[in-house]
Amino acid sequence: MSSIGPTSHESPPSPEQHGLKHLDEEGLFRTILDSGPEWSEEERGMVVGAYNLGRAVHKDDRHRDKPYVYHLLRNTARISKYLHINDPEILAGSILHDSVEDHPDEIIAYSMFGTTEPPAGVSLPQDPVFKQQIALKHIEVLFTPRVARMVAGMTNPPVDDSSPKMPYAEKIQAYVSHVKKEIENPDVAIGKFSDAIGDNGGGINHGDNDDPTKKLHFMNKYSKLVPIFAERFAEQDIQEMLDPVARINVEHMLALADERLTIRTTPGQVGSIAVNN
Repeated sequence: MSSIGPTSHESPPSPEQHGLKHLDEEGLFRTILDSGPEWSEEERGMVVGAYNLGRAVHKDDRHRDKPYVYHLLRNTARISKYLHINDPEILAGSILHDSVEDHPDEIIAYSMFGTTEPPAGVSLPQDPVFKQQIALKHIEVLFTPRVARMVAGMTNPPVDDSSPKMPYAEKIQAYVSHVKKEIENPDVAIGKFSDAIGDNGGGINHGDNDDPTKKLHFMNKYSKLVPIFAERFAEQDIQEMLDPVARINVEHMLALADERLTIRTTPGQVGSIAVNN
């Protein structure tokens, strides 16, 4: 199984010109499938299966101003088209990266009953930590252990509602520390880079991010990841996953995210936030 599969070795002058945000759902999915002409039937089925599952469990969700599946497919198309990685396990894990965190019940039901709604009278686990663990086991059965490990590394642990609410700054730091630890796994590093730096960071000026408090929250959250990913992507294991053009594209994405996530204070504007969200 090849880790790198260049399709069209594009090196856009700027990530703003890569155009993924202009593609519809079919176009995004076609971009992903076109990256794997040498895939076996089983490998292609893995990616298609991840798409079907991700689309089903996120069917009622929105990301910015579009159905959530656009976010899943943009992340994954960015990996295949601009990082030139066509490993079907990485692409499947990318499509499913939010599924266990957001919809563990639906994952379990889909795996057991073929539908995101369990039959009447069937009760699912209630403990949120155990529920995530069970959902990850189902991902492992439906796909592969490697896909499940990647999804686990991109899954934030459930919030304990019984604990005192964490101060905002501590909450951000806990998130950053969690990401830094999990991206030691190179598959997670690739997926989380596309998610946090490419889509959430680089795309902060698109969609429904006009709410200044929400936008400042994202800037606080994701700006702290830019130097962490810059350092991680300079390490040998990641460099070996990227061809020379992909490395240039990574530099573009990091630079764009750094520019867009920088909090600039102007007269009458506060450069940080103290909200607890």
